[in-house]
Amino acid sequence: MGKLASFDEILNELAEINASLAGATEQDIRGLAKDEGWKDKVQKWFEKVKEFAQSNHFKGFSIAVTAGFPPSLGVTLDFEFKE
Repeated sequence: MGKLASFDEILNELAEINASLAGATEQDIRGLAKDEGWKDKVQKWFEKVKEFAQSNHFKGFSIAVTAGFPPSLGVTLDFEFKE
């Protein structure tokens, strides 16, 4: 992929992804699921996260989509450190 993404870059892109989900309705989510540009952006972000985790010798990472009440949707990222 080229230059390794910085932690700040990964967090900034996560904030952008979450901003695109803020206040989204079910119909909005269905629209994003069909939007090739949005899906490509999320896929590229995932690849950056994976490369970052591998290069920094993390044990692993997890990405979760969270839903809350009142209706809200977001993405969280957790890294698991090696002991």
